[in-house]
Amino acid sequence: MEEENGVNSLKEIGIVFFNKVSLIIKTIIIFVILGGFFSFYIRQNSYVATASIMFSRVAGYVPQEGESQLLSEIQFNSSIIGNYKNYIISDDVLKTVIENLKLEETLGDLKEKIELESNMSNLDVIVTNKNEEMAEKIANEIMKVFIEKSKNFYQIEHTYTVNYANESTTENEVNHIVDLLVFAILGLFTSCACIYVKYMLNPVIVTEEKIENKLGLSVVSLKKCLKDNNSEPINLLRAEIEISNNAENSIKSLLVTSTEDDNSTFSVIANLAKSFASTDKKILIVDLVGEDNIFNIDNNLGFYDYFSNIKKNNIISHTDNKNIDIINKGKNDKDIVISKEKMLNFINDVKVDYDYVILNSPDILNSSNTRIISNICDGIFIKIQLYKTEEKKLVQSIKEIKKINGNILNIIVD
Repeated sequence: MEEENGVNSLKEIGIVFFNKVSLIIKTIIIFVILGGFFSFYIRQNSYVATASIMFSRVAGYVPQEGESQLLSEIQFNSSIIGNYKNYIISDDVLKTVIENLKLEETLGDLKEKIELESNMSNLDVIVTNKNEEMAEKIANEIMKVFIEKSKNFYQIEHTYTVNYANESTTENEVNHIVDLLVFAILGLFTSCACIYVKYMLNPVIVTEEKIENKLGLSVVSLKKCLKDNNSEPINLLRAEIEISNNAENSIKSLLVTSTEDDNSTFSVIANLAKSFASTDKKILIVDLVGEDNIFNIDNNLGFYDYFSNIKKNNIISHTDNKNIDIINKGKNDKDIVISKEKMLNFINDVKVDYDYVILNSPDILNSSNTRIISNICDGIFIKIQLYKTEEKKLVQSIKEIKKINGNILNIIVD
């Protein structure tokens, strides 16, 4: 069982990634654009110039008693290079270099560009700069200033040979193709990581089977119905309602809600009403959300005005379809709390004139009025969207409806 759950989880994650391909591609494109800007305008080649100095004893130096010539050279080189290594990047030397070359950078910035390397006889001054010519100038100027200033500080018998920098090598040559490829990989990794983390924290519904198996509710899939003008899924839904509607189980008032605070349910309601109307049933749509005006109704009075003592006949609008009437949300909906008693009276009142009353209401998690209606209506549909609806929101919505003894008929998926 655990192995099967693991396979199902991997399958769901794979489906999530597959359905987020467009987002992944967009993220990669954005990263590639950023990479291009970085590679062509920010990142630049850096150049390295090296000036070196080699020390040796003055000619004719005679080692002291018990001192070999080799040992004398080793001790001398170690001493002189150690002393000069500290002095060559001293503030005294570098400040003069900045003044001589009229550099705009600070002492700290210049020090970061300088590296010293030494062996038994050589001391190398290595300068890195984005400008090839300036790298050479700085390396050579450091060496010149150092030699000039060091004469008065160290009275050691020695000679030296200076090799000034006469060309620079490229330390970090920018490869634009590699940069773009790296940013593309970063975009891929970032988008996939974000999708994975978001899914793990808030899993979304990705398969209809999960609803049926885990939540024990039947599913009506309308994914292709609304896109391809295929009315058969809606007709099947209407047929199920009619079959379930009998003397013992009267289903005359239907509520369609969702897990999100939007008006995506209205298109489902409109198509379901048209399906009923095609069988010569009289339908009343009650829209408590009220942004989608498919039927081109301009009546400003509506459902919430009924609860402000406006008569029922004044809030009902007729549509071009003779079997479909509609009640809009109305304008007077601010801070109106529906009482169960008055809502029950309203439903019973309109049932007299219509075969079916279909209500469109806000999501149950954010609307106290929807909870009242859920308790009164004969049947409830919860509409969700695959790859968007969070599993926890659907579970919580079902829990709230069952808590108030609501009758959930189906989960509608689009």
